[in-house]
Amino acid sequence: MVGPRLAHGRVLVPQLACFWRLTVDIETNLEYGLPQNWMTEYPYVAGSEYITALYWSVMTLTTIGYGDVAPVTPGEQVLCIFAMLLGGSIYAYVIGAVCGIVSSMDEATTAYHKTMDELNIFMVENKLPKLLRVRLREYFQHCRQLQRAQHYQDLLVHMSPMLRGEVAVYCNR
Repeated sequence: MVGPRLAHGRVLVPQLACFWRLTVDIETNLEYGLPQNWMTEYPYVAGSEYITALYWSVMTLTTIGYGDVAPVTPGEQVLCIFAMLLGGSIYAYVIGAVCGIVSSMDEATTAYHKTMDELNIFMVENKLPKLLRVRLREYFQHCRQLQRAQHYQDLLVHMSPMLRGEVAVYCNR
């Protein structure tokens, strides 16, 4: 993948680079009778406007943003705002998706932590004494071990008798 993609599979980076280059042709901004835009402010080599625009779009969408190719006109600034919001949204989505995958890898541990969080809230709201809190936490930790053992028992039931025997011999050697 060259860059972030839209829903229909179109690559976004080159399109944004084209819009960045197009702002120079669309918007006229004169200062002292001379045009002023990102191309007049950035020392690019003639004929490499597209490469510079592509460089800007990659830097902006990946949220690196060195700032060496900077917006000068209001139109360029609006396009930069849009690109930064888009890049930040893509970044947040990817990080959220990765965190979601990692957090759901061990569902038993996730459920246990959720139960313990709920237990802690319950104990605080009901102002339970410290010794009772300790006993409740120990009870739920013990329950976790029992639930894990039950889960392993359920796995053994799904195995063939021969495999179950091999696993039992190995685990109890």
